[in-house]
Amino acid sequence: MAKIKLYDYQQKMLADIIAVFSQKRHGVFYDKKGKRVASNNSVMVQMPTGTGKTVVMAAVVQWFLSNHDGDVWIVAHRRELVEQAERTVARFLENFRMKKQASRVKVLSVQWLGRHVKQLESK
Repeated sequence: MAKIKLYDYQQKMLADIIAVFSQKRHGVFYDKKGKRVASNNSVMVQMPTGTGKTVVMAAVVQWFLSNHDGDVWIVAHRRELVEQAERTVARFLENFRMKKQASRVKVLSVQWLGRHVKQLESK
């Protein structure tokens, strides 16, 4: 398998996203030791078609799994995007020898969430 390498503009986008998530305000994350770490909880990324948004998202997932406890949910509105995200994240985590971490990532459709929200609320 070919090594995944981010382009310079993708690396900059990743660094910008990590910088926002690393700020000490809003939202809550936990570090590897279970210590509560405050952070922002929303980021919007805008990139042109074909520039690797899914790859950047997979890099963010890899960073999060390496630095925080908890699960990652990726929600998409089309089956094709769910499948693309599943493949890209799996490939990215495998590339970084983090296959075991993949169980912490769930890729879901908006439609699935709409049908199963009651199940999720009861957990």
